[in-house]
Amino acid sequence: MKPTLIPNRRTYYVPHPRYGSQPRITGINVENLKDGAYIRCWTASELESWTRKNSFYGIDPAHIGCLIPDTAIVADPSRQVGSSVASTHYYDIEKKCRDCRQLFIFYAEEQRYWYEELQFPVDADCIRCASCRKRSQMLDRLKARYDVLSAAETRTVSEEVEMTLARLDLIEAGIFHPQQIERVRAFLNRHPDHEQTATIRTRLAAITTTA
Repeated sequence: MKPTLIPNRRTYYVPHPRYGSQPRITGINVENLKDGAYIRCWTASELESWTRKNSFYGIDPAHIGCLIPDTAIVADPSRQVGSSVASTHYYDIEKKCRDCRQLFIFYAEEQRYWYEELQFPVDADCIRCASCRKRSQMLDRLKARYDVLSAAETRTVSEEVEMTLARLDLIEAGIFHPQQIERVRAFLNRHPDHEQTATIRTRLAAITTTA
């Protein structure tokens, strides 16, 4: 998905399919550790200070993220698990995706869903944009299916085709080593006339050209 320009800001964010591509302004701000408030993210100035002190670790501060003002919503600490100190509020947080390296927003409402409905530990962090999370989940399912096929004592031709196509996907994603290309070639040698052979040969040529 193409990132969207937020009006009056020179910042692009990868769109989220449910929450959009702009901060969700509530007009609410709270000061951490005052009036009983506790928030598990940093302001831009706090993040800058931490980065200066810890620059030798080589951590990109955008992966950590900083809160976006005027976006706070009230949390329900009684529904949170996994921390001795519960958050009283959530903010939209600006972060950089670990995979595509584009900016995205970890929305306050999304955090409430994660930590109060799904019961994720409040220390669980969002490191990928929605698009890359979806792709990562797809690859996990693909790898699981590949493992099932690989463990089978016998396979039909259609299952061998499915396994070969999955192998190509996993090579392209960098999950499988390029040495797996030899197994793709072995399939082509066994089934030179299969209806999927041309597609597999085209994909294999693209991989070996860029390898």
